[in-house]
Amino acid sequence: MRKTVLGTLMAAMVCAAMATPTSAEAQAPTRAALRAEDGVTFAYDAAQINEEGDHVSWRWTMTNNSDAPVSQVVLTHQISPWLPPTRLTGPCEVVGESVKCRWQTLQPGEQAEGNIEADLPDDLNGSVQINGRITWQSSNAATSTTPLP
Repeated sequence: MRKTVLGTLMAAMVCAAMATPTSAEAQAPTRAALRAEDGVTFAYDAAQINEEGDHVSWRWTMTNNSDAPVSQVVLTHQISPWLPPTRLTGPCEVVGESVKCRWQTLQPGEQAEGNIEADLPDDLNGSVQINGRITWQSSNAATSTTPLP
């Protein structure tokens, strides 16, 4: 079975990327990205599935687009259905059934990136999706939060 990689944009400050098994030809890679003039944004590249169709990798990028440092930044990823990650990069860890990446401070224009990888079960029927949410504290002490749908 060949797997097709899809990407979708959810809502402001929430991104998703999806891997879907299919027998159709692979679609062109896409990037789910958010555009914002101020604050912290993130994007997922299209999910990458190995040739055997048993391993998926999501690459993410986060940027502080504000003119001031932000602190207590937490990027939370949720894989649905849950697949335990086999590899994480960046300051990330598995917490329950989510992956949390934390930074004390991001300077203006600073960018962070990483990967999340997981094995796909043989009995997978349907798609696997990753959704993300960012929370941070601005320099003016107001907390910004973007919830998952």
